[in-house]
This record gives sequence, C-alpha cells and structure tokens, in this order.
Amino acid sequence: MVAGLLLFRLVWGIIGNEYAQFSSFLCSPVQSITYIKDLAALKTKRYLGHNPAGAAMIVLLLVSLLLTVITGFAVLGADQASGPLAAIGSGNEKMWEEVHEFFANFTLLLVFVHVVGVAVESYIHRENLVRAMLHGYKKVLTESTDKVRD
Repeated sequence: MVAGLLLFRLVWGIIGNEYAQFSSFLCSPVQSITYIKDLAALKTKRYLGHNPAGAAMIVLLLVSLLLTVITGFAVLGADQASGPLAAIGSGNEKMWEEVHEFFANFTLLLVFVHVVGVAVESYIHRENLVRAMLHGYKKVLTESTDKVRD
C-alpha cells in the first residue's frame, strides 16, 4: 500500500497542480539550510506553496519511505520467499529486519519533525497550515497593499 502511495505522489509531483509539482518547490540544500536558520530566528519568508524546509522534508520523507518499502520487501523475501524480492534468500534476514526497522523509525521521526515544523510555521505566519493542506487554498497577500486576496 505504501509503495502505491509513493508511486501516486511521484506521479502527482509531475502532473499535479502548480504547488504539488516538484518543479515548483524543489531547491538546493543550501536554500533549505538558510531557510531553517531564518526559521530559528523567527524571520522566515512566507510561501504560498512549499517553503525550502518543506521541500527538503518532502524529499527526505519520500526517500525514507521508499527505503522502508524496499527493505520491507527484502524482509518478506528473506523470511517467506515471497513478494517482489522473493529470490533474495534467507541468509541476511536479520540484517534486512534491522535496516527496515531503522527506516521505519526514521520515517516516524521525520513525521514528528514535519508536524512540529507545520506548527511553528503556522504560529510565525499566523495562519492555519493544516487547514490549507487539507483544502489546498491559502490566502494570498499582495505586497503593495498587504491586503488579502483569494
């Protein structure tokens, strides 16, 4: 199921709406680190889509989930000789279990950091980012008048 959701997100990152497309938010690690430093100083720029820290988090989550899925398939192959990696053999079953557990726990850590980041950003910019994530809309502030535009 997770593999299917990952595939969906990868496709959605190519054909989805403007803010879902990878091309609209992926940035360099330097930009993400600079943004996180600004975040620590509580002086971040507001973004309508994903900010540089969010972009880094998306990449980390996708990679961690992908590795969790691959190692899960390896455990299934080593333990029960079934699944897409059925031919992997049972020789390294314990190692695959340990690696799979690491990435599963690392993914949970990333989810926790993501939730904290959303809460901090919501506080700094005085907006409910969870609601914006659910319905996909965020108020646009025009720079010249600082008024809200829908």
